[in-house]
Amino acid sequence: MELGQGWLPYYGIAIQPSDLTQARDESRPMFTMERFAQDAARLRQACEERGRDPSTLHVRLMAPTQFGADGKPDLERTLDQIPELRKAGATMVEISPMLFCRSIDEIKPFTERVVRACEEAGS
Repeated sequence: MELGQGWLPYYGIAIQPSDLTQARDESRPMFTMERFAQDAARLRQACEERGRDPSTLHVRLMAPTQFGADGKPDLERTLDQIPELRKAGATMVEISPMLFCRSIDEIKPFTERVVRACEEAGS
């Protein structure tokens, strides 16, 4: 906590529908908002205990991919999580184009939509 610039938690987030079997295992969930919020709070507390301003710490998290009924990644449902992720402690939210774009022509509209979602969330 004295030297670090940030935290990039990894919870084994699902990147394809087959990963959802593990993600739905309630005995050992891959990611929960509650777990992330608790971990981020512990990190902020550790900063404070060492005399460091916790607002100087960057917390970057890949948004858990949400899937539609068709089994495909659902960008809108994934983006809907941004406000809650920010509230839980994320200072940066990562959305991977490789999950949502099938061609280079889809990159620009994808990026524009992500930027709008961040602006709407006050990020």
